[in-house]
Amino acid sequence: MISKGNVLSAYNCLKSYAYYENLNFYLKAEIAKFENTGFDRKIKKVVDLFNGDDKSVFDQWLQGINVEILPKKIKSHLESEQSNGALFLSNNKTASEYIVESVNYLVVAPVEIYLIETLWSIYVGSLLDENFTNYTYGNRVSNVVKKYARDYPTEESISSV
Repeated sequence: MISKGNVLSAYNCLKSYAYYENLNFYLKAEIAKFENTGFDRKIKKVVDLFNGDDKSVFDQWLQGINVEILPKKIKSHLESEQSNGALFLSNNKTASEYIVESVNYLVVAPVEIYLIETLWSIYVGSLLDENFTNYTYGNRVSNVVKKYARDYPTEESISSV
């Protein structure tokens, strides 16, 4: 069973992640909007999703997922000047058009979707991470998160996720 405390803990993890994230400012905006419009009601909906039978609200959240495209690299008409030394950059427009060489795709979703993902990472991710050897590197689940996952829900509640 997922409790309000579990969801609030996941929310705090998500909020901390968003604070240190440098690219996805859409997530920061979604969190600000989430906190300022019916926070307790929205947290309750996430708890109810896991503990109830009505999954229609989940479909509504899925419909709210979008992808935003941001320029990652722009071809500069000043490349020769840049290769010959320092280049001063400003927000003044220096060309009539710009060529985008590469882009970043950012998923923009309701915070509720991010909360479900965070809960999954905490509980299921911790179980999966236990199967890795100590010589596996990369993005691993931290020991603090594993301890939290072990101390709070039961395995029966995890299997319902």
